[in-house]
Order: sequence, then C-alpha cells, then structure tokens
Amino acid sequence: VVGTVDAQGNISIDHSTDSVQFLAENSYNSGIDWNSNGTKFAAVIESHENAPSYSLKVVCGSVSGTTTTLGSVVEVSTAGISTPVLRWDPNNADKFVVMYYDSGMKAKIGSVSGTTITLGSEQSLEQSNKSSKTNDFQWAPDQSGKFIAAFVNKSGGDRAAIQLCEVDYSAGTISPET
Repeated sequence: VVGTVDAQGNISIDHSTDSVQFLAENSYNSGIDWNSNGTKFAAVIESHENAPSYSLKVVCGSVSGTTTTLGSVVEVSTAGISTPVLRWDPNNADKFVVMYYDSGMKAKIGSVSGTTITLGSEQSLEQSNKSSKTNDFQWAPDQSGKFIAAFVNKSGGDRAAIQLCEVDYSAGTISPET
C-alpha cells in the first residue's frame, strides 16, 4: 500500500496496490455508509483490542479517483458493545447516527467536518434497556432527523420491537417517541 500522512494525521492511500488497514488490533462486526451527496463515507468497527471487552470505533473518509483519505479513528464506546450500525442522515450530508448494543440499544450522533468526526453523548433508545444484541435502523426519507429502529425486546418476552426516534442536532439528543 502506498500512502501519505499529512500534518493533521489524515492518511491518503493509493488503492492500486492493496486494501487499507486502519486499525492495528483484531476487529469484528463492521458497517459502512456514504453520506447523501456521495462525498464522504464513515465506517464503524467493533475492536477486540482489549478482549474480552470490546470497543467501538468510527472513521470518516473521502475518495478522489483511486485515492482514499481517512480521518482519525474516534472511539464511540469502550463498554461491552456489539452489533454496530451506522447510517448517514439522508437529509444532512454532515450528520450520522451510530447505534449499538451496550446493555440495551444505545446511539450517538456523529458530526463531520472534512473527515474529522465529533461524537455527541450516548443516548438510550429504549427505556427498559432490555433489548437483545440484534438491531438495525433506517432513516425516514421524507422527515429530516427521524429514524425507525428495530430490535428484539427482551423485557417483552423476546418479541420484535420497533421504536421511532427523533434526532435534535442543536440539542445533541436522540429521543425515542412514545
């Protein structure tokens, strides 16, 4: 792999030779998504650096021709997390939400400037914190800031659950709607 690192720690890679390894530790579940105008992508990775505990990390990048530029890796959570899902808001090219399991469904808002990620505080997506490790979510395409989350509700007898959530970017919150 041929690459360069600039003064801000951003890595530029020429993909004509090989793939890019941006975490040195063992990794497991991952996900990736493009922003709404196709100028940036973000990847979420479950790291096993401190096994048996896992941490969750995100990185943002952009592509120009055959060159990928990656920002710095940002830690989302250091708790016993799993099943990460990352989705860009289709109505906001600089915002995404990462959802994950950590003794219940949790999420954080990600804001991006260039390839630099800033994460908001952890939000609980359910009041009972009794969900399973199976989850997913999708943005409502016609309603900026709303998404629907799906998970297995352990407190409801292992029943499938759907939760509508609303993101308030100015307050930095994700609120489950009742």
